[in-house]
Amino acid sequence: MRYALLLSGCVWALLAHAQSPWSGMVEFAVEPLAMEAGDWNYIPQTVTYETNGTDWRILERGTSFERVWIGRHGAPEYHILFHFLGHAVELLEGCEPGDGLQAMDWGVLPCPWTKALPSGELEILDGPARYALRVESVTAAKPSWWDRAHFAMPPGYEPMDKLGLAALMQSLAPAGN
Repeated sequence: MRYALLLSGCVWALLAHAQSPWSGMVEFAVEPLAMEAGDWNYIPQTVTYETNGTDWRILERGTSFERVWIGRHGAPEYHILFHFLGHAVELLEGCEPGDGLQAMDWGVLPCPWTKALPSGELEILDGPARYALRVESVTAAKPSWWDRAHFAMPPGYEPMDKLGLAALMQSLAPAGN
């Protein structure tokens, strides 16, 4: 009986450990796959994914821009934050039911990447932009490693939908186009 209790305790601990969410940071190299001149798109130069196992954050850096994606695993939506013509813009995007269930060696994919092809690299389709992400480094961290505000929405961003952003972009297009 004593051994049965000990064995069941070990099995329970292993199951709990196997189901615990991964927390840490993944750095990716970016390779453009398809980009046409004149598109209103861009390809990031670096991408960093961070998660505490519950919340996630993606940081995209380019030559003159930065976008931050913030969400929670299993949530129905996520936020994309960026600056556009002096405005701090917050786009709210929806997740499809079942998004975020696909796991990698470094944890569960965040909602915007669940349509990606996880075959050693992630092929990302972001509007007309298409690029591949290849893991460069993985750093595991305890969930307590992140400060409280790290995955929270920063103040000062103006909520805007895609139609509002498209209208703003259209108003900036040269006359006759």
